[in-house]
Amino acid sequence: MDKNTFGKSSASEILAQMLSGEENNKKYASSISSLLGRFQQQTRAIMDIKDIGVRRAVLEQWKLLFIEKIKYQRFPILIEGLCLNIISMFYRKLLKEIKEETGGK
Repeated sequence: MDKNTFGKSSASEILAQMLSGEENNKKYASSISSLLGRFQQQTRAIMDIKDIGVRRAVLEQWKLLFIEKIKYQRFPILIEGLCLNIISMFYRKLLKEIKEETGGK
């Protein structure tokens, strides 16, 4: 697993290292890769919604849905925390893009 598999943040690098390092963490690699990959791919699709209010609302609901999916999996607490951190950082990055698009509103 590449260190930037889940992004370029330190949380992403730590998670990639954990999932490819310890044997008991490797069993989570597939489901985490799938969940985080789907979140990033599908939130990018949400960014194509023209109406900014609708886009923000859908993005917020999508973030909450994936947070629940991560918690439902009952990963070890450190892995769960890193996944939630990655989702939150990606979400904030997209909100920043929306804010820049609207001129800071």
